[in-house]
Amino acid sequence: MMKRLWMPLLLLLLMAADLFLGSVSLAPADVWSALWGNDALDVVYKIVWNFRFPKMVTALLAGMALSVCGVQMQTLFRNPLADPYVMGISSGGGLGVAFT
Repeated sequence: MMKRLWMPLLLLLLMAADLFLGSVSLAPADVWSALWGNDALDVVYKIVWNFRFPKMVTALLAGMALSVCGVQMQTLFRNPLADPYVMGISSGGGLGVAFT
């Protein structure tokens, strides 16, 4: 039972850390009130909702997408050790970055 419980708890802890920690030091009470729309300072509200919350959601979505892509690649090649270097995906990505 405990083996299955630590991953969601770790995810919630890291999500909270992403919201409460940053280059601008904010009091946890101010971040909490900005999250729930209470009487928060306008600057705190903007920092939380325009920077920290989208960054957290983007990190979650990118992590989920990468894990799904990894499972799809391993399923396609029927190889549990398959990685992006098998089809040249990493090289193609590097070429796209170089052109950009």
